[in-house]
Amino acid sequence: MAHTFAYRRQEVVNQEPSIKDFKERWPALFQQKEMNAEFQRLMAIHLEVKFMAQLDMHSSELIKVIHAKGGATRQKTTDIMDSLDKVDLHHQRRPRVSLVFGSGVTVYLYTYTLKLP
Repeated sequence: MAHTFAYRRQEVVNQEPSIKDFKERWPALFQQKEMNAEFQRLMAIHLEVKFMAQLDMHSSELIKVIHAKGGATRQKTTDIMDSLDKVDLHHQRRPRVSLVFGSGVTVYLYTYTLKLP
């Protein structure tokens, strides 16, 4: 796939395929491993490492945003945080942050989406 970026780009720009058609034509681009490899080839940056580093950097602000949310979202994220507090993760900062935002952000976005007209 390293030699096909220009071809895929031309296909997307000129033919404007639907996501379904694009996924059928290039299924590997919808797999995490290949997406990371493609991003590395194009940008010379390891996507997952960069994402996790940024997540670590902004985790306290993200937790504040999630806790500021009220109602059902606040209760769900409180329940998630309480269950995580029961697990000993003192030496594993990143897994805890990932668990919090893997569940907490999903809850937050889901509630926000429901409120849209």
